Amino acid sequence: MLSAQKKIVLLLALAEAFIACITLLKYFSDIGDGGHFGGDFTVFWHAGTAALQGHAAALYDTATLVPDASGFVAPFIYPPHMLLLLWPLGGMSYNSAVALWTLVPLPLYFAMLYGLIKRSALADEIPRTRTMSIITALAMTLPLLLANALSGQSGAVVGVLFMAVLLFKDQKPWLAGIALGIMSVKPQLGLLLFVALLAARQGRVLAAAAVTFGMLAGITTIWLGFSIWADYLHMTGAFAGFMTHGFTQFAQLAVGPYISLRGVGVPSAVAMGGQALVSVAVLGVTLRAFGRAGDRDAKLGLVACGSLLVGPYSLCYDLPLLVVAMIPLLKEPKSGQRYDGLNILLFILILIFPYSQPELMPLHMPLGLITLIGLFVALAHKNK
Repeated sequence: MLSAQKKIVLLLALAEAFIACITLLKYFSDIGDGGHFGGDFTVFWHAGTAALQGHAAALYDTATLVPDASGFVAPFIYPPHMLLLLWPLGGMSYNSAVALWTLVPLPLYFAMLYGLIKRSALADEIPRTRTMSIITALAMTLPLLLANALSGQSGAVVGVLFMAVLLFKDQKPWLAGIALGIMSVKPQLGLLLFVALLAARQGRVLAAAAVTFGMLAGITTIWLGFSIWADYLHMTGAFAGFMTHGFTQFAQLAVGPYISLRGVGVPSAVAMGGQALVSVAVLGVTLRAFGRAGDRDAKLGLVACGSLLVGPYSLCYDLPLLVVAMIPLLKEPKSGQRYDGLNILLFILILIFPYSQPELMPLHMPLGLITLIGLFVALAHKNK
């Protein structure tokens, strides 16, 4: 990105970051007032409490898929070993637990991001341009973190693990593998990462991930019994059917193809076809990119952006990992290389769609999905 465009994007990112800070401060003030900040976190808190009290099987009761009087539904659809992370929260007050869950990952998140920037081509730019890029990337994180922070969701935790895999996969594969193994608590966001590592022949990372998952699954089975896995699979199937038959409560937060298309009124069968086409295309491009030499930053951006596209239920609170895809867009073009003005448009769209999507979805415009597809195509082009 040229210096002039970087200044524009930096100002936009700082403005959005300021708005995000004000919004977060307003909502965090609810904790001090005794209110229940982070509505989605109630699911995690109740899950931790249930596990602590020996009632984990009740979490996968399909009766939790029945909407309440207001139409709200909040089932626990995470795999059983997620409870290893959640049970300590069950022994805390709600406000203490949500504050811990929301705030503790943030220093790690920024540390992982800074590490990736230091290893990127941005580190080779002149100091003034490099500083603008780093500030822009850090400011970009706040709009991307906003939906996760306001809901008390798992996006920041998963973002830390995701970036840890990318940061440590070459120098410390065992550490990257541990992070990938823990990411199995949200398997849909680790699928493309697994494919990319397989294509890149990162066997040590995958072996460490398999050992980590095996240990987590084994401890969970000893703790909760074999039947908890059958309960989980039953809930997963029921939830898929629930979403397929027209439940669109999450449409305004959608970024994944299937739920985005359903949110704008596309029939389920057509939306499934759209999801399949996007998933196959993303998998194919990613395999090709990681199976050969190319732009390292663009490759990492591809897997970050693509991870949100291969999952049918990706939502705005999963966006924290998308900051990885911003890094290659910030690079200065090489001498003689044509600058693609699409970069600045993509930055603007990424900054605005988390705020504008709730208003645009009723107008049949899935801006999040459109933005992610445009970003993925731009990154694939950079990797040629």
